[in-house]
Amino acid sequence: MTRPASLPLRLLLVAALTLLLTVAFASPRPTFAGNFLHVTKTADTADGTCDSDCSLREAIIFANSDDDPSDIVLPSGTYTLAIAGAAEDASATGDLDMTNVINILGSGADSTIIDGGALDRVFHIRFPAVTTISGVTVRNGRVGDGGGIYIAAGSLTLEGVSVSGNTTTSNGGGIYNQASLTINNSTISGNTAPGGYGGGIYNFSIGAETLTNSTVSGNSSNFGGGGIFNGTPGSTSLSNVTVANNTATSAESGGGIRKDGLGGAVILKNTIVADTTNGGNCFGAITSTGYNLDDDASCALNGSGDLGNNNAQLLPLALNAPGNTETH
Repeated sequence: MTRPASLPLRLLLVAALTLLLTVAFASPRPTFAGNFLHVTKTADTADGTCDSDCSLREAIIFANSDDDPSDIVLPSGTYTLAIAGAAEDASATGDLDMTNVINILGSGADSTIIDGGALDRVFHIRFPAVTTISGVTVRNGRVGDGGGIYIAAGSLTLEGVSVSGNTTTSNGGGIYNQASLTINNSTISGNTAPGGYGGGIYNFSIGAETLTNSTVSGNSSNFGGGGIFNGTPGSTSLSNVTVANNTATSAESGGGIRKDGLGGAVILKNTIVADTTNGGNCFGAITSTGYNLDDDASCALNGSGDLGNNNAQLLPLALNAPGNTETH
């Protein structure tokens, strides 16, 4: 095709460039909708604003009230909850209630600590929350169900988090899950349920949980599931996880892992279950997808590459690089 003689090449180029610029600026340009909230103090206050003087509680209250998702930046320090008043669901008192799309970004589990002050649990995840917590330690929560964290609805993802030293008078010393829980590169340790099940994690009802590259160690319960309890029809999937040194007071009740009921599933892959101090490593039907180790054969592993009655030769929990949570 030949160009019309009346339109020189320069005019054609200018016309084409003008058309491109017109289309570009006429089209809607993408914008980021979200809040970046910076916590500026460790004191637990709730004055209704998150400005240059902003507590963790104030940041969460704002994030819950806004239509946009929020990133909450939490520097190194110890943030101890100090406003008493359990069973309140708006973060004004007691635990920190999450009801929106919120990401809490700590500086590392060894330096950013959220302490429940033994006055309530630490976090309560409520509908329709989509919550991610990374780089923190959650400790010293004390309440009925879910001493450290209670996931009532919505979803929670833990990344590089330590949940330790929490207590329940009922079930789920560290975590109580009845919704959606994802745990990556994290450690659940030293939590207790002296009056119930699931010292480390209690997974129940429609709860679905996935643990990857994580450690469940030194947790205890009275009746079973010192490390992890899975109730019908919940599902628990472990991949590259160490479940060690957990205990249940009742003998033969699953000091490491307990699966109750005919429904649901506990699925292990590349996982170690070992050094349970009472109650045996496993109770209930465990599904193996291969390459697991069980040092007392109570998990009845039968997958490819599984090892039963083999000493795991685990060393004590320590800060072994990489990462800021303890591992064996």
